[in-house]
Amino acid sequence: MGRVALWSKSGAFKKLEDLRRAKRIGIANPAHAPYGRAAREVLEKAGLWAGLAPKVVLAESVRQAMQFAETGNVDAVLTSWSLVHERGGILVGGPELRQTAALMESVRAEGKK
Repeated sequence: MGRVALWSKSGAFKKLEDLRRAKRIGIANPAHAPYGRAAREVLEKAGLWAGLAPKVVLAESVRQAMQFAETGNVDAVLTSWSLVHERGGILVGGPELRQTAALMESVRAEGKK
């Protein structure tokens, strides 16, 4: 199960309320990304979305949102726990996201026509 986490390169953002001090906050686009929807839900539940929405920078994915934070283009990011749990990320709750994976067998085209 996937969970939403908060991370900042500076380590200055330790809880959701700290995001009020941020100039820019990265999240995946809620229009098509499950983690973006979950991040927005977390902020709405905390009563922070309305005040923070103008600071939100939308990424195409949680990975891209994380890249925004790693490069300093946003002050903090709400992303997947799996991307930040070993980097000092803070678990912030929200819905658990069901994730699936598939292992694809490598296909060789050696000499086949």
